[in-house]
Amino acid sequence: MLLESFIFGSGAVLTYLGLNGMEDSKYAYGLGRVRALENRLLRKARIDELVETSTHLEVLKALGDSSYSQDLRQVREWRDFDLAADKTLLRTYVLVRSLLPEEDRVLVDVLQARHDLHNLHAVVRGKLQGRPPDHIERTLSYAGTLSEESLATMAKAEELDALPGLVGDTGYAACLERTFGAITTAKKTGTDQEGPLSTYAPYIIRHGGSDKEVEIDPQHVAYALDTAFFALLNTKLSESMGRRADLARNILKSLVDVQNLKTLVRAHLHHQEDLPKEAFMPSGTIHVERFHDLLGEHPDAISAAFSEPDIVKLASKAASTCKGDLSVSAFERACDNALLQGARERTLSRTLSPDPIITYALMMEREAVILKMIFHAKFENMDKEKLHGVVRDVYV
Repeated sequence: MLLESFIFGSGAVLTYLGLNGMEDSKYAYGLGRVRALENRLLRKARIDELVETSTHLEVLKALGDSSYSQDLRQVREWRDFDLAADKTLLRTYVLVRSLLPEEDRVLVDVLQARHDLHNLHAVVRGKLQGRPPDHIERTLSYAGTLSEESLATMAKAEELDALPGLVGDTGYAACLERTFGAITTAKKTGTDQEGPLSTYAPYIIRHGGSDKEVEIDPQHVAYALDTAFFALLNTKLSESMGRRADLARNILKSLVDVQNLKTLVRAHLHHQEDLPKEAFMPSGTIHVERFHDLLGEHPDAISAAFSEPDIVKLASKAASTCKGDLSVSAFERACDNALLQGARERTLSRTLSPDPIITYALMMEREAVILKMIFHAKFENMDKEKLHGVVRDVYV
């Protein structure tokens, strides 16, 4: 999955491409930096060595000379490792942002926004399911734009409607308020309920001076949050005056298409043929009706329904997942691999552009995922052969 290392003499390359003195030359320094940094990425042989270690302590020792070393000193348990990997990734985003011209930094905003969306989902879902704050905190990512302190405060919030006031000036307050709709004050009741709280959570909705107990489906809240979040990002990008805003919007549309495909897979697996059209986000390149019309259809219809080059292979894997030939986690890894592979291919044809610099950040993201998997596996004493197989699915 790692890009081949190229040695660039920036002057020679600029002359060869006929770009000396042109605007693209401003990427030369950043390109040189990330090519050097790629040499510190963990190669497949190094990953295999980590899989072969016997304990998590051996993993920490083996990473002593890596990019993660300064963040690993306080690691005592698996959650500490996740936090350390997130901190390394956050530093990567800061570096990549500094290597890009002002107009291109919106691309880093899109990358970090994915972590913010994950965190909003984790907090809202945790509140709906009645999870304690420490449980919610263990599910968070610390590589987004929300600070560690803000996330801790959100996890500890007693009421759902307190969340919009805890996200600062990120714009996520409006996103959460749109998600909650007409809910002005929500407090979880003490009423006993049959069945798992994760399916439906009873809430007291205080609206118009009266209280009414309703049932909120966390999955439908999640769909509403996705739609509101991507609408917010589209608005932010539309307001951007940088010429790279169009590129960022295209990346965002691809993410929406993939997210809609994931929603379709989950609906098939959970037999949700009555899933509302609102569950699919409208801001992708593929119209929501095409996804919605496939609900209840045979899985093979999924692979036959799409002709768009960016999604046709994923649609085939989605069909296999619906038939049980692939697991959901394997399908989602395939989605992630496709996004990264597309970025890799662009870097080979567009060297003096933001693409190689952004792709380095994507490679660091994937590396962090692999290291977390290995570290967790060592805590759980996972069989090494099984771990090799899991890592192989990610390291493409």
